[in-house]
Amino acid sequence: LMPYNPTQFPESLAPCITNLLKFCVSLMQCWIGLA
Repeated sequence: LMPYNPTQFPESLAPCITNLLKFCVSLMQCWIGLA
């Protein structure tokens, strides 16, 4: 089990959040386009 490193955590989480935000934006654009 890896020890928790608070300085390393945001760096590994940032791309995941970015991809999630991009997905949400594209989903909203699709929903607005359909509506």
